[in-house]
Amino acid sequence: MKEHAASDAEVSLSRLLAEGKITAVDQLVGGLLNCGANPMEPTADGTTPLMAAALRGDLKSVELLLPASDAKAVDNKGFTALIHAARFGQDDCARALIPSSDTRAKDNLGNVALVWAARFGSAECVTALLPSLSDWAAEEAKERVGQAMGWAASLGYGACVELLLPHGGARWVDSAGKTPLMMAAQASDAESVKLLIPQSDAQAVDQDGRNALSWATEIANSTLCFEALLPVCDAMALDREGRDVFAMAMECDALGHADLLADRVPIERLQEAVFHAPDTAMPRARALIERAELTVAVESREEAGFAPPHERRRASRL
Repeated sequence: MKEHAASDAEVSLSRLLAEGKITAVDQLVGGLLNCGANPMEPTADGTTPLMAAALRGDLKSVELLLPASDAKAVDNKGFTALIHAARFGQDDCARALIPSSDTRAKDNLGNVALVWAARFGSAECVTALLPSLSDWAAEEAKERVGQAMGWAASLGYGACVELLLPHGGARWVDSAGKTPLMMAAQASDAESVKLLIPQSDAQAVDQDGRNALSWATEIANSTLCFEALLPVCDAMALDREGRDVFAMAMECDALGHADLLADRVPIERLQEAVFHAPDTAMPRARALIERAELTVAVESREEAGFAPPHERRRASRL
């Protein structure tokens, strides 16, 4: 009879914590543990009570379960209780779990808790996990910080990027050759772009031959990112399709970016880009070419001493 009761308690403990269907869970957990419930009994997907409490942010239950649980256990996806806490930004639970956990444990996709914390945008979890980098080999720590930086930059989590920067990772590249700076530019995250520029190679290009400026170009409303990158990136660099940044701006109808670029691009490139511009951008494209042609003519006459001031003013208004 006692054995049957314990079995019922085991099932109840796993399900109640995993499904979160009751209140005052920590009180029930304490009672079930006192009745002999097995704190390691998992659900069908391998979730243990400790994992369920961690992902829900139930710190009291985590503290009750931890002494009788294996914090290093994994579910069917390779998630530990710590990874579950990091995935959902449960920073208090993460802090409680770290001393008993393997911070280097990888899930089935190869992600560690630090990467998940950055992916969730939890600056508190990132802060809690960063001291554990001292337990890792240098190259492994560099790779994990880079992965975390990539996720934080691509999702616009500037606070996480700032926390990770002192630990390296700015020059990390993913499988497509993209750097965190490129990812932040694509995400229109001006805060992260400005943080990353001093520690990044602004001339780096990905497998498609695109630099950070070209990634910012295709987002018409990313003016702050674009303006921050323009002085440090090569606006004339060609991607694998032979396009420079001005051509991309015209293709994407990002006319504000095209305006900023026009004075940096030779007239021949401006004229070529017009052929790729959508109909909506055509009037502005022609105006930019006219401005460039007039500017060149004015500069030539100025050198010869023949250009009246009104010609320069006219060119600047186009």
